Amino acid sequence: MENTSDYAFEYQLLDRCKQDCEYYLEYGNRQAKYLWGGTVKEHISKMRELYLVLPEKPDWITVSDINRYEKLMTISQ
Repeated sequence: MENTSDYAFEYQLLDRCKQDCEYYLEYGNRQAKYLWGGTVKEHISKMRELYLVLPEKPDWITVSDINRYEKLMTISQ
């Protein structure tokens, strides 16, 4: 089994992307400039990519969470 510490960057970036989603929806006035991915589409795509490569899935985000962020972030875009 792979060592999760080998994926420290991926875990950190996924957490950063999650925080960006929260900011975008709460205080960022839905401005894509606050997203690491630059656009909602790219941002969510990167989150899915990161989640899939992680050998041990984090308990602080799920695929359902990512899907929910996508839905909330693309409403009235």
